[in-house]
Amino acid sequence: MENPSQDQSIIRAAGEIIIRDFEIERSIDEEQWDEQKLFEILADQVAYMIEFRLEHLFSLLYRMDVKEELVRAALAPDAPDPANIGIARLVLERQKQRNYTKATITIKPEELGEDWDW
Repeated sequence: MENPSQDQSIIRAAGEIIIRDFEIERSIDEEQWDEQKLFEILADQVAYMIEFRLEHLFSLLYRMDVKEELVRAALAPDAPDPANIGIARLVLERQKQRNYTKATITIKPEELGEDWDW
């Protein structure tokens, strides 16, 4: 990601999904979002979910397609960071990847081929 406005747009889009999916209260103005603030809020919510809603957290991670082996590594007792920090980092990076792909790759219907005609 080289374009600063595109980077901010991708962070904002990732933030929207994270705030919605992780049921985070909108306590900050969207114009003040930055990656660090979003990460801090997400890490706090993940800590809560690890303690009180672990199955729901695992369900969200599965739906977001966060790799299981990375989640296991983040939850391991010898992980370099606390579990909530490691998982929050995985979620944020995955959402940024997904939004970057959506922002940069477009497929025209005619490029899909006949198998995709409905």
